[in-house]
Amino acid sequence: MWGLAFFLPLALYAFTRAPDVTFVDAGELAAAAATLGIAHPTGYPLFTILGRTLVALPGPLEPFARLGLLSAVCGAAAAALTFASVRRILVGLGITRASATASALAASLTLAAGQTVWKQAVIVEVYALHLLFIALLLYLALVAVGVGKGTAAIGAGPRAVKWVSPALFLFAYLAGLAVGNHLSAALLLPALAYLVVREQGFPRQARTLGLLLIAFVTGLSIYLYLPVRSALDPMLDWGDPEAPGNFFRHATGQVYRVWFLSSAEAAMKQLGRFLAQLPVEMTPIALVPAVLGLVFLWRRRASLAHATVLLFLLNLVYAINYDIHDIEAYFLPAFLMVAIWVGVGVAVGLDAAIPRLRPPALRRGLRYAAAFSLPLLTFAWNAGEADQHDNHLVADYTSAMFRSLSPRAVILSRQWDHFCSAAIYEQLVRGDRRDVTVLEKELLRRSWYLRQLERWDPELVRSCRESIDRFQAELVPFETGGNYSAENLQRLYVEMINCLLEHAMRSRPTYLTPDALEPGIAHGFTSVPVGLALRLYRDPPAEPPSSPPIEIRDLRSAWASGVELERQLAGLVLEMGTRRAMYLAQAGRLDESLAAVDQVLAMEPSYPSAQQLREALKN
Repeated sequence: MWGLAFFLPLALYAFTRAPDVTFVDAGELAAAAATLGIAHPTGYPLFTILGRTLVALPGPLEPFARLGLLSAVCGAAAAALTFASVRRILVGLGITRASATASALAASLTLAAGQTVWKQAVIVEVYALHLLFIALLLYLALVAVGVGKGTAAIGAGPRAVKWVSPALFLFAYLAGLAVGNHLSAALLLPALAYLVVREQGFPRQARTLGLLLIAFVTGLSIYLYLPVRSALDPMLDWGDPEAPGNFFRHATGQVYRVWFLSSAEAAMKQLGRFLAQLPVEMTPIALVPAVLGLVFLWRRRASLAHATVLLFLLNLVYAINYDIHDIEAYFLPAFLMVAIWVGVGVAVGLDAAIPRLRPPALRRGLRYAAAFSLPLLTFAWNAGEADQHDNHLVADYTSAMFRSLSPRAVILSRQWDHFCSAAIYEQLVRGDRRDVTVLEKELLRRSWYLRQLERWDPELVRSCRESIDRFQAELVPFETGGNYSAENLQRLYVEMINCLLEHAMRSRPTYLTPDALEPGIAHGFTSVPVGLALRLYRDPPAEPPSSPPIEIRDLRSAWASGVELERQLAGLVLEMGTRRAMYLAQAGRLDESLAAVDQVLAMEPSYPSAQQLREALKN
């Protein structure tokens, strides 16, 4: 059954994985792994090293496909370990091995087909690996305290022990590695430590605790990758963590603390998102055995119930206080706990029904039904939402953006989620459009990015050296927690950006995306819609520059999607098409304008701005 718990999810993920770069950090994380670089805070050293190892192996698949398979394997392995943990728990509760196996399979496959788990296992991200570590640590904690060896230990209290099992030393080491993959793992460790202490007690020898601490720190030392690799100046060196201060800020994610514990209103909003996601994650039906399983576990082995509830709550409290839009992946450990309760609940139902069935064939049939009914229902429930095998949105958008740019272009954009992250992978790994300099507007607020930009485009940085130096001098207290003037910092920031744009325009085609505009930026320049970007001119061009056709697969579906990022991408495309039509109309090219607006309406007939413009052109 281990094989089914692993290979069924693996097959599901392999056939439904995203074929190319996706939203948010996928492109940047893939580039960091493929080039052995430094990713965004907290650096994700374990993911980077594992990814680079996989990319370096001989074989036909390109780096992104290999990294996608890494997520698939991690998601499938997490499901298999969930199977092992639930079966151990059930055997320890006195459930027969046959029923325990069927129930554990139901729990693991239901988790694997869960919406968030499935989505994370088919894209390049760190969260499938994070889930794998939480599942592995739970399993090792159960092994360490002897859960599943028999029913005699049920209800036994903690005991003082002279030594701890080797599984606990492995647990401590892997706990350090888990934190090396995602810092939030550290916040979940108290729940598992509670289970160990409640079941096993404290070791008599302080030396043992010291050895456990050494094992943990050894795993945590994976973070030393950051300063060591940064010292070698990789192509992607986010945060420049070679210096001790930079290392601490990067490894602890200091830059993102502004979104943590931001407000009670934000916490309630994220809690609402969790409560909305919980019933649809594994179908509302799954909540019935989950509640039944938790109640049963609480009555029969309180320490396990307490540990799973504590882990659930620790995860939830942390996640709801982190005010980011892509928060669902942070709920994965909580969903893992729900899956465990589901397995116990299914076993309770089997334990009540099996004795009433006399023919062995009926018993086997009921166990098969218990093992596969809920997973199949969950699969059908989530297939339309989680299947990414034909998701080309970001890849098509990035390709269309690059086609919009003339050779040696400079573009200012803050479209990290839709373009800038993917562009890093396209340029650094695939070598596409390396002639283009992409200025990520928000990253320009960071000194490390300015240093990296100097390596990518030394000529552009050299032309604005004085302006950049003035901004960086004011940036030092901002980044290190000193006193600074926010007004002065913003003034110098705008001055620096305008200098970069001004000097770029002297010899190179220069663009920006509409989201990069803010008061003071590109003031006095003429912006002309070209493809998906606005080209900047000092004076209006005599003739409208040509604009390449925009081809985005499944744009209409994205516009109708309930996924915020997909709808945003579709809106960006439709907005730029409409801007182009308006520009042509203002230039007196009415026929061309009408043709341009018709192209927008061909992509999405319901787009209101294009509808209104078409009516105005007809009148």
